[in-house]
Amino acid sequence: MAKNKISILIPFMLLLILLVGASTAVAPAMAGDKYVDGEGIGGNYSSIQEAVSVSLPGDTIYVYPGEYWENVVVDVADLRILSVSGNPEDTIIFPDDTMEHVFDVSANNVTISGFSLLNPDIYTYSLSFENAGIYLTSSENTISNNIISGTSYGIYLDCSDNNDINDNTIASNQKYGVFVNCSDYNSFLNNEMSLNEWGGIYIEDSDYAEFTNNNVTGIPELYWATVESSFEESSGSLEEYSSEDPEKPHDREMAKEVYGVDYESSEGCSYGDQYHGIYMLNCNHSTLDSNDVTLSGKTGIYARGYDNSFDGNNVSNNCWSGIHIEGGENDLYDNIVNDNEYCGIRLGKIDWDNYTAIASNNNELVNNNVSLNGYCGIRIDGDYNELRENDVIDNNYCGIRIGSKTSSIEGYIIFESNHSTLVNNDVSYNGESGIRIDGSSNTLTDNDVIGNDGSGIRMGNAYYDCLSSDNIISGNNASFNYCCGIYMEGENNSISDNTVIENDDEGINLEYSNNNTITGNNASLNYKGIRLDESQFNIVSNNIVNANDYPGIVLCYADNNTVSSNTVLDGDAKGINVYESDHNTLIGNTVNNSGAMGLHLYYSSYNTVVDNVITYSECVGLKVEDGCYNTLTGNTVSFNDGAGIVIYDDDSHNTTIENNVVNNNGCNGIRVKGSDNYVAGNTVCNNEDWGIFVGTCDVSSNNTVIENTVRNNLMGIVFRSLYDSEVASNTVTDNGIIGICLSESENLILQSNIVNSNGYLVEEEEEEYYGAASVVNSDEKKECSKRSEEPDIVMASELVLGEGMGPFGAGIYLEFSSENCLIGNSVENNSDTGLYFIGSWNNTIYDNYFNNTNNTKFEDGLLFTEIPVEEEGNNTWNINLTEGTNIMGGPYLGGNFWALPNGTGWSQTCNDTDGDWICDLPYNVTEDGESVDYFPLIDFPEPEPEPEPAPVKRSSSSGSPTYIPPPAGENAGPVDSAQKKVVAGQESSVQFPNPENGVLGVGFKSKGYSGMVIVRVEGADEGDSGSNNKPNGKVYRHVKILVGNERFEENIDQGYIEFRVPKSWMEENNIDPATIGLNRYHDEAWNPLSTEMTGEDEEFYYFRAETPGFSLYAITGEAKSSGEVDGTEVITPNEEETGTETGEEQTKPGESESAPGFESIFAALGILGSAFLVRKEILK
Repeated sequence: MAKNKISILIPFMLLLILLVGASTAVAPAMAGDKYVDGEGIGGNYSSIQEAVSVSLPGDTIYVYPGEYWENVVVDVADLRILSVSGNPEDTIIFPDDTMEHVFDVSANNVTISGFSLLNPDIYTYSLSFENAGIYLTSSENTISNNIISGTSYGIYLDCSDNNDINDNTIASNQKYGVFVNCSDYNSFLNNEMSLNEWGGIYIEDSDYAEFTNNNVTGIPELYWATVESSFEESSGSLEEYSSEDPEKPHDREMAKEVYGVDYESSEGCSYGDQYHGIYMLNCNHSTLDSNDVTLSGKTGIYARGYDNSFDGNNVSNNCWSGIHIEGGENDLYDNIVNDNEYCGIRLGKIDWDNYTAIASNNNELVNNNVSLNGYCGIRIDGDYNELRENDVIDNNYCGIRIGSKTSSIEGYIIFESNHSTLVNNDVSYNGESGIRIDGSSNTLTDNDVIGNDGSGIRMGNAYYDCLSSDNIISGNNASFNYCCGIYMEGENNSISDNTVIENDDEGINLEYSNNNTITGNNASLNYKGIRLDESQFNIVSNNIVNANDYPGIVLCYADNNTVSSNTVLDGDAKGINVYESDHNTLIGNTVNNSGAMGLHLYYSSYNTVVDNVITYSECVGLKVEDGCYNTLTGNTVSFNDGAGIVIYDDDSHNTTIENNVVNNNGCNGIRVKGSDNYVAGNTVCNNEDWGIFVGTCDVSSNNTVIENTVRNNLMGIVFRSLYDSEVASNTVTDNGIIGICLSESENLILQSNIVNSNGYLVEEEEEEYYGAASVVNSDEKKECSKRSEEPDIVMASELVLGEGMGPFGAGIYLEFSSENCLIGNSVENNSDTGLYFIGSWNNTIYDNYFNNTNNTKFEDGLLFTEIPVEEEGNNTWNINLTEGTNIMGGPYLGGNFWALPNGTGWSQTCNDTDGDWICDLPYNVTEDGESVDYFPLIDFPEPEPEPEPAPVKRSSSSGSPTYIPPPAGENAGPVDSAQKKVVAGQESSVQFPNPENGVLGVGFKSKGYSGMVIVRVEGADEGDSGSNNKPNGKVYRHVKILVGNERFEENIDQGYIEFRVPKSWMEENNIDPATIGLNRYHDEAWNPLSTEMTGEDEEFYYFRAETPGFSLYAITGEAKSSGEVDGTEVITPNEEETGTETGEEQTKPGESESAPGFESIFAALGILGSAFLVRKEILK
């Protein structure tokens, strides 16, 4: 029975046990708030996990202060877990299992707030464990107001989106404070992250994150000593850093040289376990705003990604860069990035494994303060970046570095960066260059680049084959830098409107640079102003280059450059220095008050110096030394302490000196050595010594000196040891001692010179001259002030024994000169002598005009002993009588015209019984009769000009109109002429307000020449063409227009001619005004030119014609159709009416401009009438 009872009770007992066990193992979930106190008192839960397990979505779990040892798995969505006190310091959770996460959240929309999550023994487990204070694999969670410390990761987001991580303190974790992987749209606000060993935040493959007002602080206790042993063990090489490192120096010495950091003394910095404050890897579209990131072991913020925004962050005192970005299209605004050991901001990186650059492009950096960093303030490898309004100050190396130079096994490598824009940045007081760019197509405008230890702006590196091209550098202030203001190695750059002052080296320096434009800059108060070295085809224009210590503008091994319209003032040395540089053009520059020479061409050839103003130099104004084929044209070279223009040595040949104004210089006006030089059209006045000096102590030849005006100098034109040269059409007047001087010169042709009124020194100047010149020892030479570089030239004219002796007051003076020809010169009113000889013989002198108190003087040459004195030979004073117009207008060339100021000269008083306008008797030039002019000239009266025949109106009924054309024959007509300065490439015009030939104006463009040009309009006739061809139509007038000489004709472009035709002539000849045209005779044919009427007044029609060149022209018109003849005409009175001559002077034989009129009929009738009367008388 008992056994049966037991058998019956067993099933019931088993069922009861099962029911009780079930009731205790699974508590039912209940909605509502839950409370946790750690002991389960009063219905509270004893653990957070217990409360979570019974919670439903929407519940709140409140946790009372206390210590809780547990690992919490949160798998309930919409759950809030809060500390009751809201104070994380009194509600602490320790992990029960230190290898697991303290909170493991897999449900969405969970809030955890107000806790301390601590690991009591941070170093009890291996770094291989990956536990976190809070581990999120869900979304839309809120983690706030927690303290998380001692775990591997403070907060770990793994594929967790849209979370808010706010107001947490995440410190002293063994790896990262926050680790984010593949998680988007997360927000991190007001978190404190410090002393986390690997860094504050690591975020990878995550987009649209927001980091705002976080404080991320590294571990300053890690020192360089942590890797010192590694350095020693690796035998001189630093340990290789991980592939995440942005930069990786190979050894300590290179690190010092390249990066400017002395790692041995960089306390507080290490490349140990800690990496970056915030590390973003492959993250895009994220925002970092107002974060403080300091004391990181490497970079403060390292971001690899696109379209990220960094705004208002303070990233300072980090052991590598402040902000380092790989990727593009990022914005950096208003950040403070100071005191970092490497760069403040770094864009791009070097791939050390492949020695290539990883570019960071299209970034925008605005209003950042980047200062006091150990290497560069901002360093960029990438393109299309924009930097505006940043303060980049007092960094240890460059302020802004764009492009890289780095080392490799094969040497240094350059990585170029292009298309960057730098505007309104302050880049000052940095340890090397302010802005340094290796790249092209960058724009730098309105930056302040001041007080840097290197150059202000430096671009390009030709040594490594990196030329910086197509850059725009404009409006910058690059001043007070230790090296250059702007240094360029590149091509096609524009450097304009910059202020570049008080730099210790050049203001602007271009080396190995071509096709650049330097314009509108102020390059003053530098060591040198603007320098071009081994650079070609550059334009340097409109710059102000003042008060530099050495030359204002320097060309060194620089060819084919144009230096124009610059102002170079108050320099301590040369104004412009051209050294070993060819084919340059210097035009329109103003060089004033230079401490040495104004402009110096040294070992430089084929240069063109045009229209420069060079004044008040303390030495020579313009000097050419050891250079040839240079052209000096249209310059004003005045008031210099030394000579005006100097061609210094025998190697300086084939120089053209033309149309310059060279006045008031302290020594010579123009001084020329060497051969084959051309000196023409210059105005040389008021110089203290010689006006023009040509020659050398050795021999020079084939020089041409023509059409110069030389006035009011101590001596006019001086030739020394000159051979086979031409001196023609010069005007040499009012010089103090001598007009023209030949010393030891042979085979010169002096022709058509005017040598008047020389030798009239004022008393003070005369005493000064004799005091300086009264020396016998030739070692004592006269030198002009401050010109020690000029060679000493000594002539007998400098060695005067006393007042009243020597060539004082001579018009033309020859010493030891022979085989010269003096032809067609006018030598008049010189104070003592017209022609003065010392030791000169076998010269030919004819067709000259002499009118001086003493027309000739001869000395024996015993003035000094350096030149052997030979017996003077005979000079020839005439040629055989030859038909041709002489200097007096007579019909024969023979001897000279000998006059005296009182009118008693031989030519003034001699007889001419045979009427050949040659004196009947020869003239004894010397009293001994050994020098004789056998055909002295007499004055040929000039014919009085014929009056212009006045036009007379007459009825057309009197017969066909008569028009007498301009006088016929070669050059028979009147002449209009003018002189015009032309500039290459610009249109020039000459106007004739009251023309003799109907031509009102001539215009043209000079292709390549700049200087003075004579425009001449001559009356002509069709015979001047030398052809029987005639232009179509009725000819009003033939004119010949000459512009310059034959060589200049090839230089003319876009010519035009403005002319007028009298209405009276058209009426007389029944000419239709619409048919008036200009015809040019060219290539043996008359060619009609495009002609248009431009206006009319009461007397004239006005026209303009385009012409490709200038030569002989005919103005023509066509007759009107029948029935259109006007009622009146204008004719010229006949000979009986005016008393003027007719015939060849007016019309060629056999040529008539009009049909016979009534005058011919009346003449025939008169003859017949006379014959009839005579016959009648005979018959009587």
